[in-house]
Amino acid sequence: MSNTTIDHKSAKADAKAAKAYAKATRPVYKKKRYWLLALVALIAIVIVATQAGGGGSDAPAPATDTGSTSAKASKPVAVSAAHLIKQFEDNELKADEKYKDKTLKVTGTVEKVDTETFDDSDYVLDLNGGGDFEILSVTVYDIPNKDLGAINKGDKVTVTADFKDGGDLGVELNHGVLN
Repeated sequence: MSNTTIDHKSAKADAKAAKAYAKATRPVYKKKRYWLLALVALIAIVIVATQAGGGGSDAPAPATDTGSTSAKASKPVAVSAAHLIKQFEDNELKADEKYKDKTLKVTGTVEKVDTETFDDSDYVLDLNGGGDFEILSVTVYDIPNKDLGAINKGDKVTVTADFKDGGDLGVELNHGVLN
């Protein structure tokens, strides 16, 4: 009788081991935890894209931007492109706090006029301090193409624009107007 009990326990253990092995070796797409992880990642991407503007323009957004632009336009902060970039290199948090919700009047040297990364029909202006080996630049969006066509690489220009963001890739400004 004790042999039967041992064989029965051994058979149960073997069955459990076989079931665990089958579960562990099944394809990734059949595992619930990976689907859950993918769902959480997708939700996070959607939230970040929505908060970052999502690429589309909604009707309320321009009204808010226009109101804040006119309020900010009363006294733009004058700064050189080189100094602005240096501030973000030194302390991004401090520079973000300093320029958040402000209109800037940036003077710099035209590095290039180029197409936007994700939209070949729009053009942007990249400014820097005029040095030979500068990596970072101030990128200004929303300048009319007719104005951008009148400037050349190496020209010194002044642009009034709304601060958007600054960081490891340089500084971004929106709603630019060449002065």
